[in-house]
Amino acid sequence: MGPTRWVTLGFVVMAGLVAIVLSKALGAIAGSAKLPDYALLGPTVTVSTLIAWAASIGVGLYYFRDERVHTLASEVVVELRKVVWPTMEETRQATIVVVITTIIIALILYMFDAVWSGVTSWIYT
Repeated sequence: MGPTRWVTLGFVVMAGLVAIVLSKALGAIAGSAKLPDYALLGPTVTVSTLIAWAASIGVGLYYFRDERVHTLASEVVVELRKVVWPTMEETRQATIVVVITTIIIALILYMFDAVWSGVTSWIYT
C-alpha cells in the first residue's frame, strides 16, 4: 500500500472512532439533560448517533482535503516506513532487563525505607 492509501485508511478509521465516541457523549448529554433522543432505525441509531456520524464525516473530509494535514500525514507514513522494529528476541531481552532492573530498584528502595523506618522509630522512642 502506498502512503496515500494508508493516509486515507487512517482518516476513515479516525472518523469512525470519533463518531463512536461522540455518539456516546451526545447520548449521555441528552440523557443527563432529560432531552429525548429519538430512535431512527431501531434502538441503536438515534438522533445523537446521526449527528455524531455526520459531524465526524464532515470534519474528516475537511481535514482530508486540507493540503497541509494531508501532506503531514503522508510524510508520517513515509517516515514510519523507515523505522526498524525490534525482533521478538530483542524485545524479550529488553523486557527481561527492565524487569530485573525494576526488582533491583524496588529492593534498594525497600532497604532505604527499612533503614529510615528504624532510624525514625529509634529517634521517636
